[in-house]
Amino acid sequence: EGLGVHVVLAAEWEGWIARRLRPAFVIRSMSKKTSKPMADVNMFLTRRTFYGISLVGTLFLIIHVVITPPLADVMTRSLPAAMTTPSCTTPKPTSLQKFRSDIHDRTNVSGRNVNLGEERKTVPGRPACSLHQNVAFMKVHKCGSTTTQNIFLRYGFDHDLVVALPRQASPWIGCGSTIRPQHTMKLPQGTKWNIFAHHSTYNRSNFERFMPQDTRFVAILRNPITTIKSAFNYFKLEYFFPGMIERTGLSERPIQTYLKNPTYWDGVFVGPRKCFQDECAKNCMAKDLGLQRHDGNSHVTIKHFIQGIENDFALVMIIEYFNHSLVMLKRRLCWNLSDIIYDKHQYKARNYDHKSSSSAVVTMNMEANYKRSSAVDHALYDYFNQSLWSQIEREGDDFLAEVRHFQTILVRVWHYCAARIKPGKLRIKATPWNNDFIVNKSFCSRLSKGRWQWDRAIRRKLNRRFYNKPQAQAGEV
Repeated sequence: EGLGVHVVLAAEWEGWIARRLRPAFVIRSMSKKTSKPMADVNMFLTRRTFYGISLVGTLFLIIHVVITPPLADVMTRSLPAAMTTPSCTTPKPTSLQKFRSDIHDRTNVSGRNVNLGEERKTVPGRPACSLHQNVAFMKVHKCGSTTTQNIFLRYGFDHDLVVALPRQASPWIGCGSTIRPQHTMKLPQGTKWNIFAHHSTYNRSNFERFMPQDTRFVAILRNPITTIKSAFNYFKLEYFFPGMIERTGLSERPIQTYLKNPTYWDGVFVGPRKCFQDECAKNCMAKDLGLQRHDGNSHVTIKHFIQGIENDFALVMIIEYFNHSLVMLKRRLCWNLSDIIYDKHQYKARNYDHKSSSSAVVTMNMEANYKRSSAVDHALYDYFNQSLWSQIEREGDDFLAEVRHFQTILVRVWHYCAARIKPGKLRIKATPWNNDFIVNKSFCSRLSKGRWQWDRAIRRKLNRRFYNKPQAQAGEV
């Protein structure tokens, strides 16, 4: 329709040019006593020039009107690419659905913390839901969990909730899978946490002691092969495998040496002797979620472990579909869209030199070796990747529309926060998916804060609330 209007305007433009230029050509040609032939020739050239300009203009209009909007829509849907593009093929539903049904047929255990349909209230544009603020987020290593952690810490601070903190500054709470009162910030007797978002190995009995009974559990997973790449870079894992550095050739990297024979290297792995063992190579995500070190990769172990996680967790997020996962989190907890906005600089993946997907770096054979040696992690990821998409399908047609809307808002907020000179406040108007809210300098500042900054701000706030200690310093939050 818009293109048709432009074509009509182009025809009008041609007539206007012809009317304006014809007298000039006629006068010029009359002075040479060749008025009619020269006028016709000039008019012919004028029309051909105009047709050339019109053709270029029409092509531009086609690009602008027909091609650009869908392209922009595609870019918006995939912005940033790491948020929505999986680094591996999404598992086929058939095999995983068979696996899921096998789990339920054998265990016949009703889901716990999964069916959230009973607590409801009316929200415009969405089925009824009920606000839920008692949440334990299990921070899984190298799975984008720091970005998600900051969402929970910010939410706890903004809503004056009791957030679990370590007794002293630390990314961990407790020792391994054990949390005792001496590990945590001292609070008045009987005070329960509303939000847990620090590192701790999952053990449900810990949280039954420190959190309300209706606490909902959330975790996040990542494609295991990209997780191990990130772990090798971040933790320098080669130093925990005796002999690996010597056996790695000049043209190789330690990650390649490991993936050629992970079963051998897992057998010689020597981790640091401390409560908080961040360094890990085999089934690391599953270990963060409570898999015991002596548990193997048997089919029975995998089924039992996955069934337990599905039973206990309200949502298992997938980092390759981070925005989809956050929108699902928002719906599960009945939070606002402003609550799940995050800082892109915290999310942005680092360009590790050995993260290339080139077959010369990590071959398919290497990936197959790792899939056998860390079978629990791979089964866990595949199962909950499919589980997320099954939930998305049940949410209805508007779910993906909300994800696109969320990504559009993210880009607007990021552009505003990145500007050195901010043009007043950014107002996000209400839609069926979000309430009206304001983005200002303070909002941007809170987005960019790290865990240690939130820990300090929350500690001060809790001290002021429970012990009447001095208020937070100006500009701290």
